[in-house]
Amino acid sequence: MAAEIRSPARAQRRAHLWPALAAVFLVAAGWFWMARNPSARLRFASPVRPDLSRQPAELTALVEAAEARVRSPAAASEGLIELGSLYHANGYLAEADGCWQQLQTEQPTNARWPYLQAEVRRRQSDYPAMIALLEKTTTLDPACAPAWLRLADHEFKTGRIEAAAAHYAKRAAIWNQDPYARLGLVRVAVQEGQREEARRQVEALVALHPRFAAARNFYAEMLAADGDRDGARVQRWLGREAGRFREADDPWLDGLVDWCRDPGTLQLLATVQFQTGRGAAARQLMERAIALAPKDPNLRESAGDLYLKLGDPAAARITLEAGLAIATGKPVSIPHYVYLNQACRQLRQPAEALRLVEDGLRHHPDAFELHNARGQTLEELNRPAEALAAYRRSVELSPNDAECNFNLATALLQREEFDEARRHLRQALTLQPTFPKALKLLAKLELAAGTARTAEEFLLPLYEAQTGDPQVRELMVEWHLLAGRVPDARKVLQEGAMIARTMGNVAEANRCEETLRNLP
Repeated sequence: MAAEIRSPARAQRRAHLWPALAAVFLVAAGWFWMARNPSARLRFASPVRPDLSRQPAELTALVEAAEARVRSPAAASEGLIELGSLYHANGYLAEADGCWQQLQTEQPTNARWPYLQAEVRRRQSDYPAMIALLEKTTTLDPACAPAWLRLADHEFKTGRIEAAAAHYAKRAAIWNQDPYARLGLVRVAVQEGQREEARRQVEALVALHPRFAAARNFYAEMLAADGDRDGARVQRWLGREAGRFREADDPWLDGLVDWCRDPGTLQLLATVQFQTGRGAAARQLMERAIALAPKDPNLRESAGDLYLKLGDPAAARITLEAGLAIATGKPVSIPHYVYLNQACRQLRQPAEALRLVEDGLRHHPDAFELHNARGQTLEELNRPAEALAAYRRSVELSPNDAECNFNLATALLQREEFDEARRHLRQALTLQPTFPKALKLLAKLELAAGTARTAEEFLLPLYEAQTGDPQVRELMVEWHLLAGRVPDARKVLQEGAMIARTMGNVAEANRCEETLRNLP
């Protein structure tokens, strides 16, 4: 009887058990299938989106598209990389860090993610964490040269010289001719008191990389410390001509620039690229900034200035005039008009240049820069009396401006008013004691008058600052010969030939050597 009573209950339990077992089986099958098909899993979570309301709409659209890919199992990794790159490149470091951390968890053997996290920590001034992440990077990828350099530079700055030397050597082993690692090892040798070894290394470095400004400047410091004033002067000139120091190439970080959609950041990056001799890259970045903020006249002004420096006055004029059109009813800056005037003069359109500068003066009547530009334009229009008056007004408004005083002096020299011209040339040196144009013209006047002693006052600082300028070199040779110092004239020409050959100017080097052979 008991068995008969229990049978329905057992049957009922079995009826409930089969669906539960089926559910467990389906879940297990699902997990097994997802394990065999990783792309099917939703592996990542997008960071909370920051406030992008002040950013270009393009950035918001790109973030939304990347977030959608993060939610798609087949494209999740790519989406998270895009999202992290967008956040990192546009200054949202916490959100970028969240992306890099997830990728590091998912791809623990990929050195890229701890490296990018290390850069986030550097910008947050969390140096212990930065070092730990860089060390992790080099463990995962011992051939990651940028990580070795960042480690070495930080260790050198913090006094860990032995570790810095080891890590500079690691980078040098990867890229044998790398100038950054070699310069680091030179600095280590100096720090350890091995000056002869440092001297040997830096001389080899500048021979291998003659356009590496940082090495030239360091070599100049070493020569000056050793009492070689002339050698230091030459190296300073070569370093200045080589351009500003730029960071070493860094593929992972440099690649983030393509994701930047912030116009101000792109403008800054364009300036840095120009200053380090990468004009084409500077232009591209500036044009990207304008495309993102087409109604910003300040960006047009910066772009016009850049185009002038790159030798493209036609593009400068188009861009600057577009800036004027955008700013209708709003004040436009003084430099905007100055750049426009300069572009038109370079295009040999002086009448248009005069119209524009006078339009600027209606808005900025006391702008000395515009009066000076008006004087330059009137000179090109062969209206010397009006040009002189414009220069006088510019000097009245800014008595110590070097350029205004120099232009007034040149206008006075054309009228043979030598004493007043000299006064304004000296005035040009008040705030800029090494203003090259004023020093050069004063030296020429004194040499023409045969007053070698007075010429010395202008030539020595000029030659110190402009050692490689062929015109300055000619003046120095003339001065030495006027004073009867032929050996000194020979030395100037020898330096000139060496500098010219270093800079790749064979014709100038040959000319110096020809002059040298013809000296008495």
